[in-house]
Amino acid sequence: MQEEILVELFSIPIFLKPIVKVDDVQLYGSNSLTKSYKKAMIKSDTASFASGQISKLVDDGKINPCYMNKGIYRVLKWKFFANTPKKDIAAFFSMGTNKVYIIIDNNISIFGNVSDTLLGKLTIHEACHMASYNDNHSFFSLFSEELTNYYSNYFKFLFSLKDISEKRVKDFVSFLSKYENEKGLPKVLPVIEDFLDSLKKSFKGDSSKFDTLRDRYILVCKVVLGDWNDRAVRILLSNRQIIVPLYKSYASTFGITDRENFHYQEVVFPSEVVCVYSQKAPREKILSVLSFIK
Repeated sequence: MQEEILVELFSIPIFLKPIVKVDDVQLYGSNSLTKSYKKAMIKSDTASFASGQISKLVDDGKINPCYMNKGIYRVLKWKFFANTPKKDIAAFFSMGTNKVYIIIDNNISIFGNVSDTLLGKLTIHEACHMASYNDNHSFFSLFSEELTNYYSNYFKFLFSLKDISEKRVKDFVSFLSKYENEKGLPKVLPVIEDFLDSLKKSFKGDSSKFDTLRDRYILVCKVVLGDWNDRAVRILLSNRQIIVPLYKSYASTFGITDRENFHYQEVVFPSEVVCVYSQKAPREKILSVLSFIK
């Protein structure tokens, strides 16, 4: 399907103002960039329905269009490893500032080819992360059913289970969501281990196979909750048994087939599931999500 392209002079990088410094990499914006970004949201087929709320979030300083600084790739390696959008557009949510940054390459901006479809997707995706951080309880209450279905399917795929207790899955996801905005490894890991052990009763087959998958899942969780480095990347790439069911569950639960992005955060962070699902979620729910941002 051919993407709709917003063809206009996006903005010329003059009269710049510093927006944020990320590990000594300064990002800049401008009034003209902000104005053009708002226009893009109105025209975007993926975000126009929420353009009013997005515009307000921009005015409130919660969503910040910025010019690309090539150094950002160095300090956000984890983000660009997971997501492979066009190199001229990127986005991330910072818990440190409680803001979303939409990054646009000024080189392509001058010549004027920016995908408003991708820009809208990235904006909604990162705004969902911000909403989860701002009102964790309301966020997960709103998507409790979708998350329970996703993780029920995931663990059935992972361990080849015919049945699973949805109540147990719901309680497990609720616990993960409670701690996902904190450095909660000591609290979260024992609960993950107990939950996985509870699934063993329904596993049909060699128990050693279950134990191997269980141990690999826990290892991936430790990587996601730990520091980002080359070893972490190697571990994630070498554990297809844990990663592939994430994709299968997106397809089975939401009808989402995604071959462009690398999914792995979902093993610990349920909000990531909602952020991916946001491209298919009812618009009323997305509008509700945006209202959680303070």
